[in-house]
Amino acid sequence: MPTAQGKLDRSHKGEPMPVIALSDPSGESLDLTSLKGKPVLVNLWATWCAPCVKEMPLLDTLAADYEGRLRVVTVSQDMQGAAKVEP
Repeated sequence: MPTAQGKLDRSHKGEPMPVIALSDPSGESLDLTSLKGKPVLVNLWATWCAPCVKEMPLLDTLAADYEGRLRVVTVSQDMQGAAKVEP
């Protein structure tokens, strides 16, 4: 059954995050399962998404303000990879 627009879907509350391995522009990898039990904000974004780009400085500030207490992971959905995202 689809979730009503504007409502949070909490049907997966308490379930483990899917097994996903990510890499940063330098090639370092991060297995999200290694963050189990820690507060994590995963932000999906893309360079072509103006609101996403605009909120990036806020996420940087949030990560700095909560360093050691919250991990902010930004995941680009750009098909061109690091060459498009890094700048």
